[in-house]
Amino acid sequence: MNSTSQARVAAWLEEISDFLPNKILLDSEGLAVVTGESGFEFLIQVISPEQNGADGDGIVVLRTVLGPLPGPGRETALFRLMVYNVYAQERSGGTFGVDPNAGQIVYTLAVPVAWLNPNSFLELMERFVENSLTLGEEVSALIQSVAADAEQTEQDPNAQPEAVGPGAELPSAFVRV
Repeated sequence: MNSTSQARVAAWLEEISDFLPNKILLDSEGLAVVTGESGFEFLIQVISPEQNGADGDGIVVLRTVLGPLPGPGRETALFRLMVYNVYAQERSGGTFGVDPNAGQIVYTLAVPVAWLNPNSFLELMERFVENSLTLGEEVSALIQSVAADAEQTEQDPNAQPEAVGPGAELPSAFVRV
């Protein structure tokens, strides 16, 4: 382990392993890939203060792939993702991103280790998985919609694509309560 943050998170993972389908172990770099029973995967990364240049404790980062970057309608899809990003942050504290090397849309949540304990870390992982699955469905629907609009526009240059600006309707999961 490179830091006290990594050691603390490793101890929490050991403590909560009875509640998890598989034992999770951080490697020497503070990384672990978690695979759920349904095949859902996410990455846990513990970034030490030395690595992020911050004072105090490290940061726990949870990251998962939501889906591939679209081919047709990529610009529109990325614009919509940026709009949705605001609502995802409000709802779950996470953010969308693009892994250009893998051509994937990712969802990331970062939380200071100091804010957590074993129970809150387990709850954080559970909420992350729930939010990721919901967001993954919404991103998939968005990509399909954008691809259909792009195909329709290709066939009929006068076709009007679905609204993407301020008047665009957001998925129900993004509606504020």
